[in-house]
Amino acid sequence: MLPLALCAGGRDLSVVTLNMAKEPSAAKIAAELREVAALRDADVFLLQEVAPQTTADDLAKALGLHTVGSNELAILSRYKLRDVRVRPLPRYDLVFHSRSRYVLSATADTPWGPVGSSTRTSTRA
Repeated sequence: MLPLALCAGGRDLSVVTLNMAKEPSAAKIAAELREVAALRDADVFLLQEVAPQTTADDLAKALGLHTVGSNELAILSRYKLRDVRVRPLPRYDLVFHSRSRYVLSATADTPWGPVGSSTRTSTRA
């Protein structure tokens, strides 16, 4: 896999991370992303707190992107995604709230070669 810095080849690979705060309206988020060129033209979106999960699918469709998702996480990409993995991370056992944590990872097949990406979240048990 190529690190992001080596993918240039005359062009940058832009990655945006976005906490969806459980916003269910893909249309609303797509409209907001389209208003800002740097967001509109991003190559990869790493999303957290996606609920319901269909919101990520609807957003990807609205933006013409590929998507994978699980456990309130999603990766959207201009490039086809493969080698998708969901892994549990060690739990946080707190006094008042226990948290389950997950990481979602995938490989994007870019014109410069494969690039790995991942996003993680904590959920209350």
